[in-house]
Amino acid sequence: MKTKLLLLLLLISSVTFAQRTLVNTYTAGDIGGTSRPNTSCYKDMSLTFPSGNWEVTNVKVEFKLWTNTSVGHWLNRNSTEIHCLNNNRKVSGGGATGYGQTANLGVNDSNLILDNEYVQGGTTYNFRMKMRLAWVDTACTTYYSNIMNRTWKITISYKQVSGIPRVYVDKNATGNNDGSSWANAYPSFQDALGSLGSTTTEIWIAKGTYTPSTTDRTKSFIFSQDINIYGGFAGTETSIAERDIVNNPTILSGDLNGDDAGAVSFSNTTKADNSYNIVKVGAEDVVLDGITIANGNGNGSTSALQEGSAVTVLPSVKKITLNNCTLTGNVVTRGGVVSAIDGAYGVAITFSNSTFKNNLAKFSTVLYSRPKFGKTLTFNSVNSLYANNTVDNVNGSGMFWFRNDYSCTINTSFTNDTFVNNTTNRTPTAGNDISVIDIGQTKGTLKINVDNTIFWNNTDANSTIVPAIGRNGNNAYPAVTNMLVNNSLDADGFSKVTYKQNIVLTDPLFTSATDFTLQTGSPAINAGDNAKIPADITTDLLGNQRIHNTTVDMGAYEFGTQLPQTNWTGATDTSWNTASNWSNGVPTTSLNAFVSNGATNYPVISNSANVKDITIENSASLTISPSANLTAENIITNDKLTIESDVNNYGSLKVTNSVTGKATYKSYVSDKWHLIGSPVVGQEIASFVTNSSLVSGTVNPNHKGLGIYENANAAPWTYYKNTLSWGNFDTAKAYAIKKTTAGTVDFTGTITTDNVQYTATGNANNTFEMISNPYTAYLNANSGANSILSENSSNLKSTNAALYFWNDTTKNYDVVNNTSSPSRLKPGQGFFVQMATTNGVVNFTPAMLLHQQSSSSRQAVQTSVALTISDEKSKGNTSKTTQIKYLSNTNDGLDVGYDAGYFDGGQSKVGVYTKLADGTYNDTDFMLQCVNKEKISGTIIPVGIKTSEAREVVFSAKAMNLPENLNVYLEDKETNKVTELSNGGEYKATVSEGSGRFYVHTKISSNLNADNIVDVATKLSVYKANNSLIINGLDEKATVILYNMIGKQVFMKKITTSMKTVSLPSLASGIYIVKVQSGATQISKKISIQ
Repeated sequence: MKTKLLLLLLLISSVTFAQRTLVNTYTAGDIGGTSRPNTSCYKDMSLTFPSGNWEVTNVKVEFKLWTNTSVGHWLNRNSTEIHCLNNNRKVSGGGATGYGQTANLGVNDSNLILDNEYVQGGTTYNFRMKMRLAWVDTACTTYYSNIMNRTWKITISYKQVSGIPRVYVDKNATGNNDGSSWANAYPSFQDALGSLGSTTTEIWIAKGTYTPSTTDRTKSFIFSQDINIYGGFAGTETSIAERDIVNNPTILSGDLNGDDAGAVSFSNTTKADNSYNIVKVGAEDVVLDGITIANGNGNGSTSALQEGSAVTVLPSVKKITLNNCTLTGNVVTRGGVVSAIDGAYGVAITFSNSTFKNNLAKFSTVLYSRPKFGKTLTFNSVNSLYANNTVDNVNGSGMFWFRNDYSCTINTSFTNDTFVNNTTNRTPTAGNDISVIDIGQTKGTLKINVDNTIFWNNTDANSTIVPAIGRNGNNAYPAVTNMLVNNSLDADGFSKVTYKQNIVLTDPLFTSATDFTLQTGSPAINAGDNAKIPADITTDLLGNQRIHNTTVDMGAYEFGTQLPQTNWTGATDTSWNTASNWSNGVPTTSLNAFVSNGATNYPVISNSANVKDITIENSASLTISPSANLTAENIITNDKLTIESDVNNYGSLKVTNSVTGKATYKSYVSDKWHLIGSPVVGQEIASFVTNSSLVSGTVNPNHKGLGIYENANAAPWTYYKNTLSWGNFDTAKAYAIKKTTAGTVDFTGTITTDNVQYTATGNANNTFEMISNPYTAYLNANSGANSILSENSSNLKSTNAALYFWNDTTKNYDVVNNTSSPSRLKPGQGFFVQMATTNGVVNFTPAMLLHQQSSSSRQAVQTSVALTISDEKSKGNTSKTTQIKYLSNTNDGLDVGYDAGYFDGGQSKVGVYTKLADGTYNDTDFMLQCVNKEKISGTIIPVGIKTSEAREVVFSAKAMNLPENLNVYLEDKETNKVTELSNGGEYKATVSEGSGRFYVHTKISSNLNADNIVDVATKLSVYKANNSLIINGLDEKATVILYNMIGKQVFMKKITTSMKTVSLPSLASGIYIVKVQSGATQISKKISIQ
């Protein structure tokens, strides 16, 4: 008699937010079906979530099945498969004579059962157990009884989550961090995703960079329910219309270490830590709006980890929209920085007003797509830019691959897009086109429409122009009537397309090599078809009016459109932010500024201003005062833009696109030496010297207070004189400048808005370079990603991964590195770096630009010792310092980015340094050394001296945040003296060049094993005579204490100034330490008692 099916559904619940489980188990039963041998026998099971909002934390699959080997056996080792019918994913197992398996699968596993981490109540997941058996009989049902110990169990662990309609994210928020407002926003985007419930429909994310994890490359931002994600907020807005995407970028980054540098390539090691997939979309309908997705690195071991490094569209998705987004710097070792493969329901994908640039793949760099059997893929791109993307593979396809090798339907359209400078590094072969958009089908239907779109300078490995549309591999072209191109531009003339009209083949006349807006005379102007524009599209990629002069242009940018304009009148005063000084109110990012001549007053910006475009008419002017900053997208200056500075502040200007004309930066310097470069390009040095009141040489009056550091010379400093011709100031190069009196020096030239690369000029003996901030805004020196140090970490010498700033007050170079508080470089500010190689580079990028003079964040007080020597020959006027810091994340050896090698510019007559505590890198002297804080009382630091002759110096020290009872001591091995320096002590010695004589100790004094601990500021002394202590130099009452060698007190006596002899008690023979404390003065000494 057939055994009946037993179904046990077990639901275990607990209080809200506690862990819960759903369990379903088959313990007996018929496998079912009537399949023939070697085909699938199966049994279905389902699990339904209760009402509420849930986060799945674990999925556990267990199956234990043995066969009766006399009747049947497993077909192969993967004979048993557990499928999730919701998403077609599976796990498998089996055996030759039987097999029992327990599989613990996390929801982020590459072979996960559930696509979604977050599940709404009522959701049912359907599972199927398939078995492939080689039975003697033909039917699965006949020999079910030969499957012994039948057990199949699925356990889903989950917990409840809350939900609010809109969730806020701001990495700098300090409130309750519950996502309920900007003040209480989640600092972590991952935490925000974990809070979503059925009532949550939006997430607003403030500017900043957010990573899926700090260390785990497999982690992603997973969107598992229908949601709209908006970025580009400052963190104060109350409506989406108020945000400024350009100036408040929200970046979802795969750069977990914040150290990406160099070109986008498969071999770039700085991307080795980057996320495989930054975003995974698993919900039915998701919108990403105003988001930058950057630096994913899909180089994993499975196809899932080799595709979709920016966005992976999971099979459960029905609709996804990328609007106002930028995808850049992403890499995949297969196809598609956006991938949408095997959609279970069919999917609609839209790219709108978005930019895809500098991405890299082995094939189909932008989008790799394929719908599931019988399903439909709909793709629409509008108002989008595809630039400088690369396919780097001999078998690679183009920027898009619409793959149709199932019986499915693909409908695609491209409207008012621009494809430019994309590269496919392969050569075409017979029957296999190279093209920008790859199509081709073996089954089903594929349609493509291209309207109002520009394709220009898209090339193959031979720099030959490739067709805009072509087939991939040996696939067939769609029916000619399914390939339609209208009112579009392609140098190849859409050679693979039959049905086309109003085609332009000539140069579209882009504004520049990097600006793909249209110039006057472009054949793309007024050449589009208005009827092809989607009804909801009213602006172009820049936000300008989409149709200008009655007919739409080709491409993503409309020519001749302008935002509303407000004109400067100056009716009230010079204040930029006074509405009555403008014809149409104060300029904004949606209201351009025009400063016309003839006004009574001309504008002065005295605080912060943000505007899209500014035009300054001839004879008019605009001034940015020292405490002010301006951000603009484009400026036409007519050479009348001035940026000022004073002793306390430097005006800051950040231009995100282009500047036409010149500007003058007035850089403040005192009457001391300064390191400074030109923050503009094109300033002539000779005229600068004439107009800047520089000091003249005392020996040679022709020499001026303008010097360069030439590291190829033994004497590296060279000073300008009238007979020299130095041309213009070099970009990013620093100069030493000294004026006769404090004031400003003027630099006039064009403003840099692009990346700047400084190339080293050194030799093997000296790779220090004197460089400067080449921009008119502040630069991030050392704070996290997008700083000079993070961008150039591999370009600097490992022992000197730091910036060195001249301090004319102390006549020393100050070190800025990872141990320093966040530092900002003023426009034009100069500094030294040491290169890793003689021909290395230093990279500067606009992403480093800031307006803040200083960071609002402050470090906690570090534990440190500053050891200083003063040269007695200069009567104390010359002092040099070396620093020791005790940190929790450093050790006794080299800590790259924390330790800093010695540098004095080659001019100091005396200096002090340390050697690494572990004795490594002995050829390097350090002016900053970091050691482990936990070992502070056991670490001994070697100290060295730089001097060209023997000289007398005085050692002193300043200790910060030392643990209680710890003091700083200087050991002199030549005199066998140990001197306490931490409480104002000093030690005088005659020194010579080298190390090995002096050592710094941080110890508790009673445990310091030394023959002499001398306070050199007193004449107090003690020695043993017979069985007494003789004490000299007492000025007041004192206490005498005797310790044995394990630190235990064995004797104490209080004495007066009249007492000089203290009798000792009877003690065991041995070595003791005697300490005499007289007021603020103390002395300790070892004595021997027999």
